[in-house]
Amino acid sequence: TKTMGYIADELSYAVLEPDAKVRASMYQGTKPGTVNGEVLRFMLQFKAFPVTYMQRIMNEARWQRASLQQKGGYSGVFDYHRITDDIPGIARFFLITTVLGYISMMAKDLTKGRSPRDITHNPAGVTTAAILQGGGLGILGDFLMGETDRFGNQAAASFAGPALGSMSKLLNISGNLFQGEYEAAGEIGLRTLWDNTPFINLWYTRMGLDYLIQYHLREMMSPGTLKKSERKMKKEMNQTYLKIGGLDLTPSHVVKRGGGFR
Repeated sequence: TKTMGYIADELSYAVLEPDAKVRASMYQGTKPGTVNGEVLRFMLQFKAFPVTYMQRIMNEARWQRASLQQKGGYSGVFDYHRITDDIPGIARFFLITTVLGYISMMAKDLTKGRSPRDITHNPAGVTTAAILQGGGLGILGDFLMGETDRFGNQAAASFAGPALGSMSKLLNISGNLFQGEYEAAGEIGLRTLWDNTPFINLWYTRMGLDYLIQYHLREMMSPGTLKKSERKMKKEMNQTYLKIGGLDLTPSHVVKRGGGFR
């Protein structure tokens, strides 16, 4: 029983899952259905994982050499000994999460039919993105290292919760409509609707749905938008779309201007 308990405990650190301690720290004893409880749940939607990460990894610091403390460990979260006692451990930890973050970015690019990001083209930008993707700093890293998080949301909108973040995009749409920029409003609206459709982001269905539906709709609403996004991707990240045999996955080579297959 003790051996199985040990294995289960280690697995809970390898694959983080929120537990009662995490929920208690997030909701502060508030109850569902009350004003305070619903406001907290509204703002903290989908934030259980980063909270779990910060509690399990950054707070408890299992990867640091706590045994060096002669008085039996650290006194609290803000004890400076957590950092000064094991600088190599911290360096290894962030290096590993950064490397895994880059591997995750590569996998996501491949599922979208893109070549991996060229780290030699923009080393600082790609490294920063890898750090954020790897989660080495938790959700705080999204706001310490840039104005937006890894999903492109503004910091204030991310703190307010995904629902308000999505609602803020509706304000952008209304602003574009008011200024007569109907194509831009249509594209933002389509992206928002597409990204919030259930099961749409599964890696094994997303690429097919993009080429069958989304790219055509984007071209219909804003002709030439695919070419424009491809040039931007090439300029900023030196990325292109993959070529598999005689099949070129570049969207503008598959979808003609204004929609429809070439």
